[in-house]
Amino acid sequence: MRLFIALNFNENMKYALLKMQNALKQNGVRGNFTRDENLHMTLVFIGESDDPKKIERIMRDVPFSAFDINVSGLKCFKDMVFAKVEANPDLMDYVNRLRSALSGKDIDFDTKKFTPHITLVRRAGGAKGYEKIGNVLDETMKVSRISLMKSEQSKQGMVYTELGYVKAF
Repeated sequence: MRLFIALNFNENMKYALLKMQNALKQNGVRGNFTRDENLHMTLVFIGESDDPKKIERIMRDVPFSAFDINVSGLKCFKDMVFAKVEANPDLMDYVNRLRSALSGKDIDFDTKKFTPHITLVRRAGGAKGYEKIGNVLDETMKVSRISLMKSEQSKQGMVYTELGYVKAF
C-alpha cells in the first residue's frame, strides 16, 4: 500500500484553504484542485510499504510537543500552486527526527529536502492569476496530531485514509 505521514487540518484551516482555492478559481486559475477532504501537508512520503504498523510504532517513538503552523500566501512552482507554510524550528526539528528514526529502522522514503507547503492545484493553467490575489490567506493552526495515511486511486480520484496517528505529549 502507498503510505505517507502528514498533518491533517482542523476546520478553520480547511476553510481558509478552500477560500483560497475559490479565490484562485475566480482569478482564472484552472486545473486539478485538491478536494477538501484531501487537503494535508505531507511530512514524509514513504510510498509502497506492507508494514504500516511498523511505521506507526516508529512514529510513536518520536515524541513532539504541540506547535503552531502558519499558512500565509501562495507560491507557484512548475504547474502547481501551493499555500506557503512558514517554516518554524519545531516543525523542522520534528520532521528531521522522524526521518532519522525511519532511516534507522530501514524504512525507505523520499529523501528530497522537506519544504513545508500545501498543494492547492495540480496541472494549473492560468496560474499567473494567483499573483492577482495577494495575501488573502493567513491562518494559524496548533499541531497536536500527526497521521499515517494510505493513498489509493479510485474512480473519484485519490482517496486518503488515516491508518494511525500520534499525539503531542
